[in-house]
Amino acid sequence: MLPELLDAKEYVHFERRGIEQKQVELDRRGHRVEMRLRMAMAHGEKLEEEQLMREWFELVAQKNILIRQNEELSLLEKQCDLEKEYALVNRRLRNLMATEDHKKNQYDRQQEDHLLKELTDLVAERNIVAQSIHEAELQAEREDEDVKRALQDGKSSSQDDKNCVIM
Repeated sequence: MLPELLDAKEYVHFERRGIEQKQVELDRRGHRVEMRLRMAMAHGEKLEEEQLMREWFELVAQKNILIRQNEELSLLEKQCDLEKEYALVNRRLRNLMATEDHKKNQYDRQQEDHLLKELTDLVAERNIVAQSIHEAELQAEREDEDVKRALQDGKSSSQDDKNCVIM
């Protein structure tokens, strides 16, 4: 099935399956690199060690990208849920508002007020999710630049070491 033909929930599920498969492969590669690295370190093969460290950090960077993609999918899923909920609440409110005021009882007026507040809350929550998506994109760009610099320098910062998890 082509991703462009999927609804948002199906798209998220499709993408998550792909991410999971990529993570499994990265974990396998990471394990192999780690074993080779340990051997190179034990035998004092500095050139091999350096090359394997670079490869390991590249794998970490790829894994971090997958983690970010998964987080972005969670935000997208949340945004879609909020949009669906907004549409339902909006439809209920419109149906209530279609009734002439003089025909509304106290319960109808309270429902209208409640639905208006619910719509306002949903819009605020959607804005928070949209801001989170934007912030995640900016953070991803910064992290990608940091990783590129570290790989070019052949070094890793202590920040990278704290976030490096292959297994």
